[in-house]
Amino acid sequence: MSNRFLTMLGMCAKAGKCAFGETACLSSVRSGKAKLMLVLSDASENSTKRFRDACANGKVPLILTGEPIDAATGKPGRKFIAVTDANFAETVSGAYAGDARDTGGRLHE
Repeated sequence: MSNRFLTMLGMCAKAGKCAFGETACLSSVRSGKAKLMLVLSDASENSTKRFRDACANGKVPLILTGEPIDAATGKPGRKFIAVTDANFAETVSGAYAGDARDTGGRLHE
């Protein structure tokens, strides 16, 4: 993937418009604050299913990615990131979709 997706995600984190970690992200999705959910592909099946179900119920777009999103945000080891700003969510998902089109990746909604 290009750097645009990771750069936009890093800017979003620096602006304080992200929630990190399983508990904070799940709470953000359930409360309606999350506008986009990012899950690393190496997260456990149970956790991935929990987020897939929560995002489907809350109508929050979900992106499963193998990109180093944890390093891009400066939070190594985090497998779950919720974007809480609508403008950043649109920009990040647009950058991911554009990159996915170029590399054959997949956007899950």
